[in-house]
Amino acid sequence: MNDNNHMEDLLRTPKIRRARVPRWMVRAADWMLKIRGWKRVGEVPCPCRFVAICAPHTSNWDVYYWLALAWGLGVRPHYMVKHTLFWWPLGVFLRWTGAVPVDRTSHRNAVQQMADIFDQNEEFVLGVAAEGTRKRAAGWKSGFYYIALNARVPIAMGYLDYKKKIVGISEPFVPSGNLEEDFKIVQAFYRDKTAKYENQRGPIELEKKPPQQPKQASGGGG
Repeated sequence: MNDNNHMEDLLRTPKIRRARVPRWMVRAADWMLKIRGWKRVGEVPCPCRFVAICAPHTSNWDVYYWLALAWGLGVRPHYMVKHTLFWWPLGVFLRWTGAVPVDRTSHRNAVQQMADIFDQNEEFVLGVAAEGTRKRAAGWKSGFYYIALNARVPIAMGYLDYKKKIVGISEPFVPSGNLEEDFKIVQAFYRDKTAKYENQRGPIELEKKPPQQPKQASGGGG
């Protein structure tokens, strides 16, 4: 197989295996929380087809608790990774953990690529760290919202509260198409949740995009 054929096969809209996990992973998740003194709150939205916000995100430990939440609820979560990282054997491991390749150079942007995957799967859960980084961010990226909107699926809010030692998930809501109004739901929900490192937590507000610079006029003057 030549390189071009391999890349086309890698980036085709994938059929994801069923979103549920085996019983041993549920038991493992219970153990993961028990040894840390944490508890799980919430139920899986039905159908098992939604975008899950993962916040607040300030530590690598967050991933541990999010996996414990998802597995404990019997769900196999997925997340986006640059397609260039899917080389053998790393790609095999990434797929096993739930990674989905995203080609940032494609004419289809990441939002459309994820919407296509939702369209191809009866069960699919996509986790998105809307802050985009563990470091303090100036605002939240809106990709999670537009993926759900384009895929016509609800948004559930996965959360961590290090003060209360709780990891959980909210009741889902359906995006209306009015980002600013719907984001007020998100702000109200996360306001009282405590991150592991509060000093690294940015404001719960949408990222402000820099204004576009006017194009320079071409051609000569008088």
